[in-house]
Amino acid sequence: MFTNEELSDLARFGIGAWPALNASAARLRTNPSDELLDCLRRFGASAPLLTMTLRRGDEEYARSILADSSHFPQSLVLAAEQLVTASLSDGPLSGVQQSGVRRT
Repeated sequence: MFTNEELSDLARFGIGAWPALNASAARLRTNPSDELLDCLRRFGASAPLLTMTLRRGDEEYARSILADSSHFPQSLVLAAEQLVTASLSDGPLSGVQQSGVRRT
């Protein structure tokens, strides 16, 4: 099993290191850390990461991703946005629309 540091180092191979990318993403879902965020940042925005989810309680990491969104895989940015939006006291914007806000 590779360490987080070894996975991060494999990012230098780009798309050829997709197993390391997926392993890093899986670890982020189960045990997020700044080290894993740095690893995924090294893979870059064009990294071919499939659908990603983040767990409730990981809003701090989600906000870190959104603060530097141009350097993370797109699916991770979308997952971070979804988590942060869902954590707002008013709920997701789709819920606000359904609650009676009229379109003009």
